[in-house]
Amino acid sequence: FFVSEDPEVIKNYIQKGREPISKIVFSSGVTGKLFNSKKAVLDDFEKNQLKSMELVDVPSQNRYQIEEHFLAFIQEQLDDIRVSAFVDAMSAHDEFETHVARWIEEN
Repeated sequence: FFVSEDPEVIKNYIQKGREPISKIVFSSGVTGKLFNSKKAVLDDFEKNQLKSMELVDVPSQNRYQIEEHFLAFIQEQLDDIRVSAFVDAMSAHDEFETHVARWIEEN
């Protein structure tokens, strides 16, 4: 074992450690899983947490009742001409194409 007080000799014995590996990861707030991109977090959330259901099946949605005066107002305002005009206006925009197609299928 060689001991020296010379700083140059001591520097030669010092070995540099490896550089730490750094990587940006994203964590799901719901499950705690780690993902490599924000899109992967959103895709996992949509796949595992969201599901399609009817409004009737949503808990506590059927406990609300529409006030009679408001319901009468809505029924007065919603007539076939206005609804068809609305659907026609929506069909002019490409982003609403799937919704318009579904409305037309239901009628």
